[in-house]
Amino acid sequence: MFLDVTSNHKNSLGNTDVLPLTLKRNIVVKEKIASMILKVNSQRLGEKDELKFTPEESSYGLLFDATSSSPTSSSKFVRTEWDFGNGITKRYN
Repeated sequence: MFLDVTSNHKNSLGNTDVLPLTLKRNIVVKEKIASMILKVNSQRLGEKDELKFTPEESSYGLLFDATSSSPTSSSKFVRTEWDFGNGITKRYN
C-alpha cells in the first residue's frame, strides 16, 4: 500500500508550508475476510484513484470513513484503528 501526500500550497513568504509525505507498507494477502471500502470526505477511494482536496476543505478536516466496509459471513470487525503518524491514534470498537 502506498500513501502519497503532496501540496503546492504556499504561505505568505512563498514557502511550501505542507511537507510532502510518502509511505509504503507491505501487506501479506491471505484469504478474503472482508471488503474494505475507504471514503475520505464522502469520496470513495478506488483501486487507482487520486483524491484532491483544496486547502479550504482540508482546514475543516478530513474524515476517513470505513463504515461501508463489510466482513465475510464468518467474520466481524471488532475494532478499527487509525494511526496518523504524529502521535495521535484513534481506536473505535
